[in-house]
Formats: sequence, structure tokens, C-alpha cells
Amino acid sequence: MTKRELILQFIRDFFRTKTPIEIAEHELLEAQLAQMDAETSVEYYVAMVQYNQKRIDRLKDRLRDMYDRKEAIAQPDIRMDWNQRIDTINPGPIERIPASGQGQTKI
Repeated sequence: MTKRELILQFIRDFFRTKTPIEIAEHELLEAQLAQMDAETSVEYYVAMVQYNQKRIDRLKDRLRDMYDRKEAIAQPDIRMDWNQRIDTINPGPIERIPASGQGQTKI
């Protein structure tokens, strides 16, 4: 085939309607690529979970060691027992601050 024939064949193929087999093959290729992309994401996020789990374990061990040695903390009023959880701290009532212009009297 000459270059001209190849170009004409390409143009004919480009503008003709696809057969159901060609459409299915194209969709299969897209699905395989999407699966590979998802598997890459899974590998990344599994590694992130492992990284953060090791980090949490390391920090818990460090805190446990510090509490066992009763190391002085710069702010003793915020020191908690190891078993006390952050979500049990009661911050007290929330005070509402009026928005600018509201609740202010003019003199």
C-alpha cells in the first residue's frame, strides 16, 4: 500500500461506525485500564494505612514510656492519665460571640 492508500484507509476507518465487537473490545480495554489504576490506588492506600499504624504504635509506645517514667510535661494542667481519652474532656459551655453589628448598642 502506498502512503495515499494508507491515509485514505485511516480516514475511512475513522469515520465508519464501529461493530459491536470493536466497541466491546474497546470497553474491555478501558475496564482493564481502570482496574489497573484502582489496584495502584489500593496499593498506595494500604501502604499509607500501614505507615500510619506504625506511627500510631510508635507514638503510643513513646507516650506510655513517658507516663511510666513520669516525665515532667511543660504544662502539667493538661496532663491526663494514659487511660483517659480525649473525647471525655468537657470543654464547658460554648459562648456565643455576637457578629459585628449585632448585639452592640450605639452610644
